[in-house]
Amino acid sequence: AALTSLDVSGCRNLSALPSGLGQLPALRKLNIKNCWGLTSLPDLSALPALDVTLTGVPAQLADAWTAGGRKACSA
Repeated sequence: AALTSLDVSGCRNLSALPSGLGQLPALRKLNIKNCWGLTSLPDLSALPALDVTLTGVPAQLADAWTAGGRKACSA
């Protein structure tokens, strides 16, 4: 079975998500919540159907990632 949904919540010491997330074509939902230590996000531009929810992450990181067309970024 393919991974279709991923919930990453309350991982305060998590600084980055695996770059391989962008290579999961079945992934449709990604929720990242209360991960204040997150300093980078991977390139997910190859997954246009992916619904991403970012709450409780550094605002500059979320803004940069969204403005950059869901390409990889760091804060």
